[in-house]
Amino acid sequence: AVITGDLLQIPATLHKIGESRSNKPFEGKIERGETVKVFAGSVMPEGADAVVPLDITEEFDDNVMLKFKTTINNLQSTKIFVDEIMKETKNQLFQNNSNSIKVNIEKLMEKRPLEFYVHNLFQEFGFNYKEVIKIFNSDSGKLILSNTHSMTKLKGDLIIKKND
Repeated sequence: AVITGDLLQIPATLHKIGESRSNKPFEGKIERGETVKVFAGSVMPEGADAVVPLDITEEFDDNVMLKFKTTINNLQSTKIFVDEIMKETKNQLFQNNSNSIKVNIEKLMEKRPLEFYVHNLFQEFGFNYKEVIKIFNSDSGKLILSNTHSMTKLKGDLIIKKND
């Protein structure tokens, strides 16, 4: 049993608050965001205005939903942690000049996992991390372009400049 207003957007996730059986009706009231499992011959719970057939629903126990919420919170905390590490790493490796950024390749190559660091450090400039890693071993003067920036290898450094 549900409140039809909760089904305006499908899929909908509702909190199961009980059951209603013919010999033991549900004694509470359904509020928005809640559902009660009803069996044939049972009384419709107060507040409900529709019944959804069981075969078009999926039932999750509350513990699964709680664990999912905990996982989301943990992922958000991890993102905050990673963002802070990337900010610190950028402050250590990126030397900002008036119209360019200089990055020492040797120091950058010490980071592990390298692909993760390169992706996160250079994505804001529009560079593909695989192309950036390739330039590490190329000749001085090698240039790669993104829509917004250029990157040139100059001896042991990467020089990033905004496109004109």
